[in-house]
Amino acid sequence: MVELIHVAAVGENGAIGREGELPWPSIPADKRQYRERIADHPVILGRVTFESMLDDLPGTAQIVLSRSESDVGVETAHHASGTDDAVAVAESMGADRAYVIGGAVTYDLFQPIVDR
Repeated sequence: MVELIHVAAVGENGAIGREGELPWPSIPADKRQYRERIADHPVILGRVTFESMLDDLPGTAQIVLSRSESDVGVETAHHASGTDDAVAVAESMGADRAYVIGGAVTYDLFQPIVDR
């Protein structure tokens, strides 16, 4: 069974993003440790978050939550229609863990089943 882990940078006001961007200036050391942490694992993210990261996709594979089954157009990306589907996709990859990396709706959907 795949372990699900939430990873998020959260501002003092609880914000995790603004218009597809971080709500504060980028901190290179923080971005580096985040990328290193998730580098060898699949990530689960919403379609808007996925599209905001197209120039620099994280993880070994991206599991994109979306109600529409449109092709995401990236070889390492896989569509998932919901939480159960996303977990099944991660398990089919042989992953021992997957990182849930946002956005807000995706975090909310996974909150009841996330391991840490």
